[in-house]
Amino acid sequence: MRNESPIYSYYYPLTTSCDTLRQRTLANGGNTPTDETMLCQTARSLFVGHSQPNTYSFDGSPESSTWDDIEPRVMQAQIDLAQQYGVDGFIFDTYVGVKDGKVSKEKDVINGFLKCSLGRTAYACMMIFGSPRSILPVPPYFEEPDRYYDRTSQTVETMVDYLADNHWNNPNYITILDRPYVSVFTSDMRKYSSNASEMSHANMINYLKEYSWRKYKIEPYLATVCLKATHALDHLAAGADSMTGYGFLPDFTESMRRPIQDYREQIVRRVEEWSAIQEQIDKPYIPPVVVGWDASPRGSIPDGRHFRDVQGIYPFTPIVTNSNAVDFGNMLCQQKQFIVHNIPQEERYTPITAWNEITEGAALLPKILPDGSIDDSYLAKIKELKNEYGF
Repeated sequence: MRNESPIYSYYYPLTTSCDTLRQRTLANGGNTPTDETMLCQTARSLFVGHSQPNTYSFDGSPESSTWDDIEPRVMQAQIDLAQQYGVDGFIFDTYVGVKDGKVSKEKDVINGFLKCSLGRTAYACMMIFGSPRSILPVPPYFEEPDRYYDRTSQTVETMVDYLADNHWNNPNYITILDRPYVSVFTSDMRKYSSNASEMSHANMINYLKEYSWRKYKIEPYLATVCLKATHALDHLAAGADSMTGYGFLPDFTESMRRPIQDYREQIVRRVEEWSAIQEQIDKPYIPPVVVGWDASPRGSIPDGRHFRDVQGIYPFTPIVTNSNAVDFGNMLCQQKQFIVHNIPQEERYTPITAWNEITEGAALLPKILPDGSIDDSYLAKIKELKNEYGF
């Protein structure tokens, strides 16, 4: 399914109803998976002017501040909300792979999504090369030992079989050049490995295409999700059809020197980089439009420690401040202009980060303000611009 230049929003599954996630939480020293719809409501303000905590609504009403995406009514409400404001579809974070030789699947809310009344709402899968975090909030310097999938042909085959068996034949699944669209997220998933028996990310991408064609006679349209062109070059050479991004807004390399970064300034910096990235690669670059960035609700600062003690450490910094719908709308317009000038029409789309990254400060979902009113300004800006410019 595809319109001329659609808007697709990344969708992070917000659910605690997952047996695999529960097992990993226990194995990593936790009790039960954390409800992120509550985590953002109890977040700590770390400095003067820090816009935390925040409360979101899954359907635009002030009574809907906690939810689980596994519930059909919750998913249907979000589909309806997206249609109301002009979001054409979702790109779901998808966690399917193999660990220690065993198939692992987590937070699969797409199954419930497909049971809803979709209308023209399109969807696709972004294959993540590792599991979601099972321990939230994250203590400083804590790294979960079991997050990453095996870098093996079995992992790739498991991903492809899942996509082909469950999604690629669905009429609402996103296609580009008449091929099913799949984005591949490797940004923080162990870029390098000291184990010579493991496949590189590039080799996994190459094998994904080869296996898809050999078994299903389907060649998916692969978009590699990277922060820098240098990270994407091997992927593109291995068969990825384009490059795109996810949290391409803050400067993670300056998390210590500039722990607090301004939204408008970061938009200017990123837009300036789009053309430079396109010049470095010989395939399309589709930049994302990013609502904001503040993952500090995902972090736990020990008693007696302060903001200065966690600067430069994920998830506490960088924090992007002063996010607003006007600047977001400007970024959206500039993205549309960029793809018109640089991307063939049949490969154009606009990814937005994100629909519901509520604990990373990147959510289109309406906020419930302290006085009980609803702030739907980001969604309203999309609707306004689509009505005005027709994109």
